[in-house]
Amino acid sequence: MHRFDPRSWQRFWLATRVHLVWACLVAACLLPGRALAIGEVTGRIGGYVSVEATGDGLAGVTLAISSKELIGGTQTVTTNDDGSYIFQNLPPGTYELRANIEGFAPVLQRNISVNTGQQSAVDIKLQIQATPQVNETYRVIEKKNPVLNQESAAAVTTLNNQQLTNSPSFRQAQGVAQLTPGVSQGTDKVSVRGGLGRSNRFLIDGLDTTDIVTGGITSPINFDAIEQFEVVVGAMDAEYNSLGLVQNMVSRSGGNKFQVDASVILQPSWVAAPTRYAANSPLQDSNLLYDTRPQPQRLFYSGNLNFGGPIIKNKLWFYTSFQLNYSRVSTAFPAVPWYGINDPYDRPTDTYTYLGRLKLTWQATSSTRIALSFNLDRNFIRNLNAITTLLPEADRRIDRGGEWLVLLWDTLITPKLLFQMQAGATFKGSSEDTIRLLGNDPDHVDAPHTISSRGNLFNGYTYLNSPDGWNVESKWNVQLSPSLLYTAQGLGGSHNIKGGVQFAYMRYEHNVGRAGGATYADSIPGLPCDPNNPLTYSSCSQVTTYPESTPIGGKTGAGYTTTATAYNVGVYIQDRYTVKRWLTIVPGFRVDTGILIDYQGNTLATLVGFGPRLSVIYDLTHDRSTLLKAHYGRSNDVGNAFIADRGNPSQMSSLQNWNPNTNKFDLVSKSGGPSGQTFGTNLSPPKVDEVGVGIHRGVFDETAVGIDYTHRKYGNQWVNEETNQIWDTAGQRVVGYANGTAQRIFKANTPDDAQRTYDGLDLWVSGTPGGWNITASYTLAYSTGTVTDFFDTYKTNPRLNPLFNGSLPDNYRHYLKGFVSYTFPFGFTAGSRLQYLSGAPQWKVFQSPQDNSFSFYRSPRGIDTGTNTNDPSTYAEFKLPDQFNLDIQLLYNLEKLTGQRIDVTAMLFNVLNLATATRIDNRDGATFGAIQGRNGNFFAEFVLRYRY
Repeated sequence: MHRFDPRSWQRFWLATRVHLVWACLVAACLLPGRALAIGEVTGRIGGYVSVEATGDGLAGVTLAISSKELIGGTQTVTTNDDGSYIFQNLPPGTYELRANIEGFAPVLQRNISVNTGQQSAVDIKLQIQATPQVNETYRVIEKKNPVLNQESAAAVTTLNNQQLTNSPSFRQAQGVAQLTPGVSQGTDKVSVRGGLGRSNRFLIDGLDTTDIVTGGITSPINFDAIEQFEVVVGAMDAEYNSLGLVQNMVSRSGGNKFQVDASVILQPSWVAAPTRYAANSPLQDSNLLYDTRPQPQRLFYSGNLNFGGPIIKNKLWFYTSFQLNYSRVSTAFPAVPWYGINDPYDRPTDTYTYLGRLKLTWQATSSTRIALSFNLDRNFIRNLNAITTLLPEADRRIDRGGEWLVLLWDTLITPKLLFQMQAGATFKGSSEDTIRLLGNDPDHVDAPHTISSRGNLFNGYTYLNSPDGWNVESKWNVQLSPSLLYTAQGLGGSHNIKGGVQFAYMRYEHNVGRAGGATYADSIPGLPCDPNNPLTYSSCSQVTTYPESTPIGGKTGAGYTTTATAYNVGVYIQDRYTVKRWLTIVPGFRVDTGILIDYQGNTLATLVGFGPRLSVIYDLTHDRSTLLKAHYGRSNDVGNAFIADRGNPSQMSSLQNWNPNTNKFDLVSKSGGPSGQTFGTNLSPPKVDEVGVGIHRGVFDETAVGIDYTHRKYGNQWVNEETNQIWDTAGQRVVGYANGTAQRIFKANTPDDAQRTYDGLDLWVSGTPGGWNITASYTLAYSTGTVTDFFDTYKTNPRLNPLFNGSLPDNYRHYLKGFVSYTFPFGFTAGSRLQYLSGAPQWKVFQSPQDNSFSFYRSPRGIDTGTNTNDPSTYAEFKLPDQFNLDIQLLYNLEKLTGQRIDVTAMLFNVLNLATATRIDNRDGATFGAIQGRNGNFFAEFVLRYRY
């Protein structure tokens, strides 16, 4: 059970108390003024009211806004002495604004778009009314919002549900981020401007739903339950602390009218291209030239139902959603004659997903709004890996599910002061195991066997059971984030100030084990090594034993169970200082503290990170059409439950090599157990320092272009340094042990040389002119470093350390992407999406003479040794081929024909049917260079959507 060390709590509370006192003292010194909401789930409308003839600001003008997104009905404000005004805390959506004052023609401005975390600038010029008349006829202005954000240097892409609906996409929240500049290919664990995929943060209604162990989204949400996606990839404000991106998703809240949004997605197998490729296998295309097998299956079906409306009009709304998904994808597997599989065959991966959600929004008073939402998901996958080196019973399955609950509370305490709070909790549980059954339960008794002969065509094949054992996890994350927002006047401008505290408690419990308590490496295909059977000795090569998982009396071993806990507290303050409307300076500062606690309740580390921020935005032309932006900032990763768990002992293992002279396994080394893992002291938290400059220009209505340069230095990344083995000068064999015991000992550490460096140039265009919807970018990137992920193989063999610094595998030097759509007046929309990526760097790896694992390198990262491993003149860059993909969508809205909002959509993916290699075997041996993965064949998807 988890025990909390009172001394660690005292240190934690002391650090927290100092931060809280500091924040309160700063806030107490601020002069009150206009409030400014810079919340994570709302936006605002602001600007100036002036007399058109003179340009003078006009005080006392009553302004009113309305929107179907705005619970509580119409809101009003009165302009200040200089004609300025602001509406705060507005849910994303489309608004109308009315200005009415005696002596001037009233004005109605429509189609004002409000985006999350941004201010929509709306300046109103009133015309003097020459003749007396009742002010009933409004001068209507169809508002064209500037797409440039004059208040922030943050690199933000905002996309609403309709924009994404008009272009081909898989309609998953996990895939939205890759549409933005500076983000590499993938889903929720994409690399962002040279960062690690695990560093991204995903917020839903202000709650951080990032997985506390792996990164990525803890619990997926129905795509059509999201109103707006905001993706921040750089130059972040002080309220954000992320070494990757922040994807903020604002969910729908219902309305005063009952609404329904229902859809079905159909992807039958017959809409996939018939061409078969030797994907994911070492076979060449010619071997399958006359293949007459049935085509591999690729199918997907989904049903979605979203509906909401008023419980009490203007007081209490609800919105709920349900979704069911089924997917099947087949992988082409080669024949394995020694195992009895005489012909190539296809193995399906089946995935079942269930999503549910409920949100209540309550306008408690005219100044207080409360929203409560609950989300759950269940996900089941069979044949999880579908890797061709795993034979059928060695494949894997996963059963998982999660829930989260979030409370949003916004109170306008006075017209000068806004209080906001996000509070909530997430839970995720999962069980990953073998698909092989013993009776009705996963087989934890029979050990897996892997063919490990370097020159054998079947090198790497695993059979009899899964090689990765079982892993059962439970993850909790409880959060509380209150904030205050102020505005003050002084020093020739306005100061919009935000400060807050962000608290998180994370707990991780898991149980791991290996089936049969051992993993064998055999030399002869189909002859499993059994140290008790002399007939199998010729196949015996190596075994790794796991004593805690060893079956006793034919019953499953218990495996190894640990818990880990982490506390994070962040305190931030930021001023958005605007001088004469043309210059905005945004200084900010945050302090983050993390406490990591192991399974015994001992404090592993207390990490403190300081994050200064400074942005400058200058309006070159004084009309919001040309902005020059510059930014410096630091973010720190003060640890989570995943890092705390690294301080726990790992399950014990013993590596042994077969001795043909004694017909026994001899000990090579031991790992794991209480003495196998240590934790560093005087640690520096992982951090990123970012410097960026850019110029953005509005070229015509609702469309802008920009160019941004970004330099990032990621330092002090987490590594697990091996500290006991003594290697020979070539790094090929262990020649001794520092403590005299044949044991591997690791130390979790954050050394200065565990780093990544990124330099990138982004050119982009974004806008919605007329019927067009355009988001496109080109990125030129250079990314180098020594680590590819936390706790990868860097520093496990110190002799090889110099080879680890080089071009990183997620460094796509050139990346061109975009999605474009056009909607015709009669309801037809044509959309397309394209991607071009230059080849990703690879790294040739050799079999280690020490333990036969593929962990030995002879050349720097990103290099193939060529024809002579000892002659650097034969070395060359080692990359995958360039990739190009084009998707097309055709959508027809039947409203003009039927009077009902019915969309019929056909989405065509990989329309050129390109089969570019996306993964190859980088291991030295008979299968080096063989294609292990390709782009999926052309396929289509049909969507039928009804909205009321």
